[in-house]
Amino acid sequence: PLPLDEPAARTTATSMKLRPLGLLCALLALARALRAPLACPRRVVAIGDVHADLSALRRALRLAGVISDRGDSWVGGRTHVVQCGDLLDRGDDECEVVELLRALRREARAAGGDVACLLGNHEMMAVTGDLTFANPKARDGFVRLAPALRAGLPFDGEWGPVYGALASDGSRCRAAAFRPGGPLARALAELSGGEPIVARRGDSLFVHGGLLPTHLGDADGDADGGADAAAARVRALNDAT
Repeated sequence: PLPLDEPAARTTATSMKLRPLGLLCALLALARALRAPLACPRRVVAIGDVHADLSALRRALRLAGVISDRGDSWVGGRTHVVQCGDLLDRGDDECEVVELLRALRREARAAGGDVACLLGNHEMMAVTGDLTFANPKARDGFVRLAPALRAGLPFDGEWGPVYGALASDGSRCRAAAFRPGGPLARALAELSGGEPIVARRGDSLFVHGGLLPTHLGDADGDADGGADAAAARVRALNDAT
């Protein structure tokens, strides 16, 4: 189930108060921060855009050998899976792909592996209420969350109008679920594992849309200093987010 009643997850909710312009500012905020190099997992699997296609996600995970042929149990051992953003929009299965990856993350970490999901531009759109690419069928699926949304979230401030028609309006339910502090916003924060923009595994960096020299170096684009210096800047980017 989605994290409708997990108080500990609320501590990550503030990290979801992003806007696209804020993301750009974070990427350009090249604060210096020190971080020890991460040990490189023996096996890392990267998965690109899922776009709410549960069947395609399962096929990719089975092809990678990290879930069982029957069912969705983690069998990847110490493998690290990095999903590089854009879980959402276009497809029918938004809640389902998030729920599957959260379950696999718990199982993987118990086995010494990991599942981490970066935030792509479609996650940014979701938390800012942009429904441009949201599938109508997926939107309607959020109606089932209406009772919990009504009971657990405030009805005031800028979000007041959102709650006016939660009982039957899938678009409003979706917006409420992804608002800062909402169950899907908290789920995305949990899946990011503290690395919402850039994930580092050993000397490899994983991002959604690419990194420019200015993201890893000084403002003039000087990226000297090696992987550890770049990793410090990556940490600064994630912390800023």
